[in-house]
Amino acid sequence: MVLYKRKPIVLPNPGVLPRNLDISVWHIDETGEWFFTYEEYLNRLDFYTKHNFTCEITGTSCLTFFQALDSEETQFRYVEDKFPLKLREPVARFLHFNEIRRLDALVEKVYAKFKNDFFPGEIVYLRKARDSNSGVTSTTSSKQNTPQPAEHVTLEQPQSQRPYVIKEKVQFNASIDPVTKDEIVPGHSKYMLAEDESLSGGAMYSKKLFVADQSQIYRDRSTFTKHLIKCFFKITLHRASSKMGAPWCVKPEYLKMYGLTMDWPASLAAFKDDEPVITRNDKNEKKIEGIVPEETIDSIDKSNLSTISMTDQHPKRNNDLMDGELPEESNGSSQKKPKNAQERNEGEEETNPEPTPDVASHLVITSIVNDMEIPYTGRPPIYVSDFSFYNEKLEGIPVCIEKSPSKKIIPNFERLLQVYQFVSTFNTTLMLSNFSFDELVTSFKCTDAVELKGETVHVSLNNVEKEDIDDKEDSSWQRNPKVRQMIKEKNVLDQKLSYKIVLDDPASDEVLDNINGNGSGLLIEIFSALLSLFIDENGEWSVIIFDEWTTTYSDTRVYDCKTEDLYLDNSIEHNGYRGQRAENEDSAQNGEDPPSTNREPDIVGNNNFQRENEEDNDLKIEEGSAAAKLDQEDVDMKENVEDDEQFDDLLNYCLNYRNVSWAERLTKRQFNNGMWVITLLGVFQDSIVIPKYSKFIHSFSKKIVPNEINANQLPKQLWRNFCRNLTLDEKITSLWILVEVVANFSPAIKNSIEESMELCMQIRSERFRVSRLLKTEMNILASMEKDNESPEYLQQKSKTDSLQCDKNILDKKLMENDYQRLKALGHDRYANRYFWLDLTGIPNCEFSENETRYNMGRLWVQGPSTYNAKKFLSITDEELEKWKQISREKGNAAATKEVFDIYRTESGSYNLIDRANSTEIELLSAEGESNKLISLTPIQRKILDETPDCLLLDSNKWYYVEKFDHLKSVIEWFDTWGRKEHDLLRQFKSVINGMEDTFLIRNNCLNLFAEDPKELKLLNELNATDLTDEDFVALDLNDELGNVSSREKTDESTLEDIESKLDDIAEQIMKLDDSSKTRNVLQELEDLEKAKDDLLKQKQQVLNTQGNGTKMMARGELKRRRTLCRNKISTRAQVLTYLLNYRHFRNMENVISWKNKLAITIFGNEIRKNAFTSKKKYDNIRVQSVEEKLKDIIDQTSKMTHSGTSTVE
Repeated sequence: MVLYKRKPIVLPNPGVLPRNLDISVWHIDETGEWFFTYEEYLNRLDFYTKHNFTCEITGTSCLTFFQALDSEETQFRYVEDKFPLKLREPVARFLHFNEIRRLDALVEKVYAKFKNDFFPGEIVYLRKARDSNSGVTSTTSSKQNTPQPAEHVTLEQPQSQRPYVIKEKVQFNASIDPVTKDEIVPGHSKYMLAEDESLSGGAMYSKKLFVADQSQIYRDRSTFTKHLIKCFFKITLHRASSKMGAPWCVKPEYLKMYGLTMDWPASLAAFKDDEPVITRNDKNEKKIEGIVPEETIDSIDKSNLSTISMTDQHPKRNNDLMDGELPEESNGSSQKKPKNAQERNEGEEETNPEPTPDVASHLVITSIVNDMEIPYTGRPPIYVSDFSFYNEKLEGIPVCIEKSPSKKIIPNFERLLQVYQFVSTFNTTLMLSNFSFDELVTSFKCTDAVELKGETVHVSLNNVEKEDIDDKEDSSWQRNPKVRQMIKEKNVLDQKLSYKIVLDDPASDEVLDNINGNGSGLLIEIFSALLSLFIDENGEWSVIIFDEWTTTYSDTRVYDCKTEDLYLDNSIEHNGYRGQRAENEDSAQNGEDPPSTNREPDIVGNNNFQRENEEDNDLKIEEGSAAAKLDQEDVDMKENVEDDEQFDDLLNYCLNYRNVSWAERLTKRQFNNGMWVITLLGVFQDSIVIPKYSKFIHSFSKKIVPNEINANQLPKQLWRNFCRNLTLDEKITSLWILVEVVANFSPAIKNSIEESMELCMQIRSERFRVSRLLKTEMNILASMEKDNESPEYLQQKSKTDSLQCDKNILDKKLMENDYQRLKALGHDRYANRYFWLDLTGIPNCEFSENETRYNMGRLWVQGPSTYNAKKFLSITDEELEKWKQISREKGNAAATKEVFDIYRTESGSYNLIDRANSTEIELLSAEGESNKLISLTPIQRKILDETPDCLLLDSNKWYYVEKFDHLKSVIEWFDTWGRKEHDLLRQFKSVINGMEDTFLIRNNCLNLFAEDPKELKLLNELNATDLTDEDFVALDLNDELGNVSSREKTDESTLEDIESKLDDIAEQIMKLDDSSKTRNVLQELEDLEKAKDDLLKQKQQVLNTQGNGTKMMARGELKRRRTLCRNKISTRAQVLTYLLNYRHFRNMENVISWKNKLAITIFGNEIRKNAFTSKKKYDNIRVQSVEEKLKDIIDQTSKMTHSGTSTVE
C-alpha cells in the first residue's frame, strides 16, 4: 500500500451517485475517483502528482502517488514470479511472532536459515561433482542410509544443468557418540528428486528418481535473494501491535493462506494491545470510548448524517484532502453510515450542507482531521494579544499596548533575524564571541544620536513654567511601557502637576565617535568580521561573485524624474578595485538617452496620428506641450548627470582616501577610526553589479558620502553620516547584504558547512550505536525483576541511565554543530509559522542562577504567507491586499472592520456587519461565548481568536513570546486532533525543555517581568518626592519672591474685618446717642463700647505682629519651603527620567562591556581595532579538525559505546 507521511493512504469511498447519470465527470483511473467539476479534479490530481509518497515495498520516497503505485505493483509481480511458492509458507511460519525487531537482521536470519533448506515442490539444481567420489548417491549406493523401492532405481546419471522437483524430504538428527557425547554426523536432510515434468514431457518418474542431500542441490540464484526476501516481508508482515518493541506478524489477509492464527505466545503477551475500555451508561448499555453511540446517531437529524461522518463527499473536506491534509485518515471508521441513512440518500440528489453548530457540537473526533473541521469552542484565554513585537524603532512592546493607532513595524524585520542567525551560527568562522539578540538590537540603536540620550520627563505645576517645554513635541517612543503607563496615569490623576515626556537633545559628535563607550562597538565588530572574508591578508579575493548573479553595470542605469533615484554607469577606477568596469563605459556613452518615466502615454502613442492630422489645432497644442516637456526633461537630465559626476568624484576620493585604495586597507585590516566605512563602501561598489542590491547601494552611498569633504576628518564624517542619515532599516539592510554575499560566495562559509556535515554524520553514527546499545540494555532491564534492592538490578539501571545521558549529550552536540538551514517548527490552525532560532547551530546553556549566556530567548511567530492565507483561510488576493493597505494607514481594527465586516463593540462583544440587510450579528459575546447559530469561516475564527487589533495576517509581521507561562498557555490551547497543530506539538515536545531553560536565563538576566533592586530603589525615591497640600499652598503664587505670603494675606484680611466692624459699631453708637436715654439704650451703649475696646485690642495685636523682623522671618520660611518643593519637583522629574530610560541604558552598558574574547585570544586584539593574523598572540592556537572535535565530544560521554558495540553487533 502506498505510504503518505509514513502511513498507509486510504483512498476515499466513491461518492453518492447523482439522480441524473447522463452527465460528464472527470475520472482518475488509478484510484477510481470521479469529480463533478474540473477544479476538484485538478486539485486532487495535483495532490497525487506531488513527490510526497513512498513505495511501501522498496522504501523509495519522494515519489508521486502514481509512481509509488506503479513501483509497488512492479515489485509485487516480481515477488509473485520469482519467490518460490513452496517456500513462502515455511518462511511465513518462521516470521510469525518472531522476536527479532530489526528488519535487516531478520532478512539476514531468514537468508541464512533457508539458504540450504529446501521443501517438497521446489525447483532445484544439482551442483557439479568436484572429484570422482563426489556426486549424487543413487538408490543402489545408499540403501543403507535411505532405502528405496526396487522399481524406482534408475541407471541414468543425473545432469547438473537440468531442473529437478523435490518429491520428498527426510530429516536426520545428528549422530552422537554415547560415550564421548561428541557429534559424529551433524543433522542433515536428504531429498528425493525428479525431473521437472515440463521438461520431461510428462514421462513416468519410475526411471528418473534419485536421492541427494542438501549440500548437493541449490536454488536458482534469481529466486532466493535478500531483496526478494525483504519485498516478501513488506508484502506479508506488519507490526503485531502499536506498542514499542512489538514483534512482527503476518497480515490478517495472509493468515488463512499460510494456516496461521493470531494466538500470541506467552513470552510476547506483554506487547499485545490493550482491549478497548468498555463502560456502561445509566441504561446499562455497553459503550466503547471513541465510538458514537447508535442512539446518539439516531437522535440527530438524518439529513445531516453525511456531515457527521466526516466523509470526503463534502466539497470542503475534499479540498482539504486534495491539499494533502492527511488523506490516510480522512476515511476512518466514522465514514460508515447507518443503513437507513444510506437508503434515504439513494433517491436524493447529492447535497453537501455545511454542518450546523448543533450537529457539530455532537461530533466525536476519533482521528486526526483538518484543523478547521474541529468545532469552534470560543476564544482562548491567552493568545496573540499576549505576544510582543518590534516596532520601527526596534522597541519590544506588547501587541495589545496600542489599540486604535496603527502599529508601525520595521520593514523587512526578517533580515535582522537572518543576520543574527547567520552570525551566531558561523561565529567561529567569523572570529566572533557569542552575543545575544538583545545585544545586537541595542547595538543597532546605539548608532542613533537620539537613542544615546534617550527621553526626558518634565514635571511642572499646572499653568506655570511651561513656556520652555511647550515647543517640544511629546515623545512617540513606546519602550518601557510599564513606567510610561505610570507617568500617564499620574498626569491624569494629579490635578496640580503636569507630566510631559519629550526626546532629549541628540548626542554630540564626540559621543558618536566614542564607539568603545557608546555601545556601537559590537555592530562595528560584526561589520569588520564580515568584511574580512572578502579579501585575505595576502590581497587575494575570497568572495567571487558568479556571472549568473550579475548584469552589466550599464544595465543598472535607471532614470526616474519623480523619485530622483539614479543608477549611473560611471566606472570607479581606483587601485585594488577588483570590479573594473571601464569596458562598460562604451555602452553607456553611446549618446542614447534613456526613456523618461513620466511621459504621457497618450501623446507618445498618438504621434503618427498627429503627423497625419497637422490641421487639428488641439492636437498641435498637445504636441507642442509634449515637446516642451521633453525639453524640460532633457534639462533636468543634464543637471542630474552633472550632480552624479560630482558625486562620483567624491566617492572616488573616499575609496582612495590618502592615496590608499579600500582594497589595500581591507588587506591590512585597517578598520579602526572609521576606516571600516571606507571598506564597506568599496565592497558595496563591487557588489553593485548584483541587481538585487544596486538600488539600495546607490542610495546608501548617496547618504553617507559627505557633500563637503574634510581631508583630515573623512572617516569620522562617513561614520557620523552613517549614524545620522540612515534609518535603522537601512542599517540592517546594509549588514544583511554583506551576510547574503558572504553566505553565497565565501569559501570559508562553504568549508564550515562541509565540516559541519561531516561532524554531524560522525555524531549521528555514534548516537546510533548508543541508541542500539541503550535499547538492548533497556530490554535486559525490563526482563529483570524490579527489585530495587538487587545489586544486579541497580547495576543494570545505572548502566541504562548512563547510556541515556550519553544519548542526550550527543543529541545536544548534534544540534549545536548542525549548520543546516533553519526550519519552522510548524503551523498552527491559522497558518501562523513558529520559529525557535536556538534550535540548530547555536550552543545552549542549562539554567542556573549564575548563568548569563543566552542567544535568542524567545519564540517567534510569523504571519501566514499569501499562499497559505488563501489556502487555509479562504480569502482572496484582493481582500488580503486591501487589508494590508488599510492596516498600514489606519490600523488592524479599521482594516478588519472594512474588509471582513467584524469589529469589537464597546461592551467587549464581536459583531458581524450584515451589509445586505443593514443589521449586525453577534459572533462572540463579551463573556467569550460563541454564537451557536452561526457557522464561522476560517478567517472569522482567526479574527475572533486573535482580536481585530492584533490580527496576524501579514508574513512581514513577526510576533514573539518572551514569557514561558504564555508559551505554555499557547501550547495547551493547541488541539492535538488538528493535523497542523498535531505536528507542531510533536516538534515542541522535543525542544520544550531547552526552551524553558533559555526563557529562564533571559528573564533572570533582564528582569523582564519584575523590578530589579535598582528600580525598586528609584521607586522609593519617587515616593519620597510626593508633595503635600501645604507644599502646593506654598507654591500657589504668581511670582517667585515679591508676592505676599499667605500669613500676611490672612492678617490684612483680619484688619479689614476689624475696621468694618468698628465702623458698624460707631454708626450704631451715633444713632443711640441721638435717641432718648432709656435703661435699655444705656445698656446697649455699654455693650457696644465694650465690643469696640475688644476690637481695638485685636487690631493692635495684628499691627504688632507685622513688624519688620516678623516679616523677614515669614519671607525666609516661605522661600525655604518653596525651594524645598521645587527641589522635590526637580528630583521627581530626574527619577522618572532615569526610570524611563533605565532598562535601555542598562542594555547599553551590557553591550559596552561585551568584548570579542575569541579575536583577542587569537589575534591579541579585537577585529575592529586592526587585528591581523600575523599578530597572533599564541602560535599554538589552531582550528580543530573534525576528528579532534569528535574526540572532544566523545570525551564528554561515559564511553560505554566503545566497550559495548561489539556485543550489539
